[in-house]
Amino acid sequence: MEHDVILAAYKSYNERDIDALLELMCEDVNWANALTGDRIRGRAEMREVWLLQWTSLEVETEPIRIYEEDGRTVVLVREIMREVGGQLLLDQEMEHVFTFRDGLVERMEFRHVAENAANAAETIDIAASVE
Repeated sequence: MEHDVILAAYKSYNERDIDALLELMCEDVNWANALTGDRIRGRAEMREVWLLQWTSLEVETEPIRIYEEDGRTVVLVREIMREVGGQLLLDQEMEHVFTFRDGLVERMEFRHVAENAANAAETIDIAASVE
């Protein structure tokens, strides 16, 4: 179920469907803001930050692999960030670490790609599972 929520969240984010995206979050969601280094707290603040971000940046986040680690769900992603108009700013892989509560996203952290991601006990390769 959590994997379905995560995949739906990335789909909604990439489609800029803010309402569908926020429905997957707890009311008091706590989210890492990669652009500023601080935290986004709650759905209302998340809506405000993302709508503002989407006016100046085109970000596409593609989940590559999902695995479990210490009770959290880790997603290896490829993130491509462009200025509106197409100028490439960033193309990198990173990990998003999710904590869930009652089937909704409670918290998300960013981190650099872990050495053990490919060796995680329960790994789901997104590309392979879609084919």
